[in-house]
Amino acid sequence: MRFPRFAAFAALTLFTPMAALSNSPVVATVGDRSITAAELEEAGGRAVYDAAQAYYEARVRALYELLSAELLKREADSRGLTVDQLLEKEVTPKVASVSEGDIDSLLQARTGMNPTDPRHRKQAAAFISMSRKSAQQRQFVTTLFEKHGAKVMLAAPPAPPAEQVQGPLEPSIGAANAKVNVIVFSDYLCPYCRVLSNDLNSLLKKYPDQIRVVYRHFGVHDRSSQLATAAMCAGEQQRFHEYHDALFAAAKPTDEDLTRIAKSMDLDVQAFDGCLKSDRFGERLRADAAEGQRLGVQGTPTIFVNGVRHRGAIGLARLTAAVDAALKTADSKTARLTPR
Repeated sequence: MRFPRFAAFAALTLFTPMAALSNSPVVATVGDRSITAAELEEAGGRAVYDAAQAYYEARVRALYELLSAELLKREADSRGLTVDQLLEKEVTPKVASVSEGDIDSLLQARTGMNPTDPRHRKQAAAFISMSRKSAQQRQFVTTLFEKHGAKVMLAAPPAPPAEQVQGPLEPSIGAANAKVNVIVFSDYLCPYCRVLSNDLNSLLKKYPDQIRVVYRHFGVHDRSSQLATAAMCAGEQQRFHEYHDALFAAAKPTDEDLTRIAKSMDLDVQAFDGCLKSDRFGERLRADAAEGQRLGVQGTPTIFVNGVRHRGAIGLARLTAAVDAALKTADSKTARLTPR
């Protein structure tokens, strides 16, 4: 599940300050022994946190709908318009038209969709148009928060317990001695992983010396392992980042694309092809999958920021908040990546 892509909600507190834990309410007593809510959450581990997070995200979505409806009504009333008239004036003209290239990109990224099927193309065009209109409406609603004095006081649940992610620290992008390790269980055929990869590139530019992004492969498609192998083969020639970006840019790269990308990057193609045909990274990919299963990873992308888990393409605002929180506790008990 993802939060609404909505600037006002990005300001919500996503982590409970450590000081708050010392004031945790008592939930049970045995004689003079008190058990606090913080102890309960720690003992419950992921199950308690996941339930609290799901409840919180459902409330966020409901709150956004309530606020959006109220803000649009207030703005429409102030202009003597209906809400539909207001949206037609402020939102519809700003929605970008859907190009054939947009449709091609979407259908190529979706398994089971035929890019030449007229019915699929019509469905894709409608989906893109609807998504863009929704995004433009959210952007417009965001501008109404300050104008109409809206404030959000809904508190996020406590941060999840940090977890130890075992395994190698490569392939990685960023500073080797970074204070914050961002580990990503990813799949090159996952469209949300592509979105996250772009956000992580932006994050690396924002924190060039403070974070390192480590990719772990958690493939769920037939060709996932082959694409992951190609990226790691490029990594043998110190070009993992560039090849990684090119794979995501290709959406659904073919076998021919793998060699074409290598040639375009001036890699040693003979060495690359030899690596690709070997089982050099087979054990590593199986180990990545096993570690993901041990951690209970249920889908891609799944992110661990110094051990703190986040699910999905959570957006640059939440990634930034997670890194800022990790930087503040980088010298505390927050879990780090540790090699086996």
